[in-house]
Amino acid sequence: MEQRIVVFFTLVGMAAGLVSVPLTGKLALAALFLSILIFYLSYRLAPRLLRFDPSQVEGGWSGRSVLSKYWDVYFFMWFVFWVLAYTDYLRL
Repeated sequence: MEQRIVVFFTLVGMAAGLVSVPLTGKLALAALFLSILIFYLSYRLAPRLLRFDPSQVEGGWSGRSVLSKYWDVYFFMWFVFWVLAYTDYLRL
């Protein structure tokens, strides 16, 4: 179960990084806000999309526990894909 959740937040982080590409320069803060919003939405939708009971997760499925366990994976993937896609976007 834990691996599926990590992979889910990894993939969502990648997608969020790609979606955030147009928000650069003066809108970079908006990109960060968008990433936080997408993380929150994915936290709320993960039990439905992955079909698991939140009580099955070790440590519970509260906002604080999800933030402490999965934010680093999500944010790292968001940042890496945002930088890579933006760098590629500049070459166009």
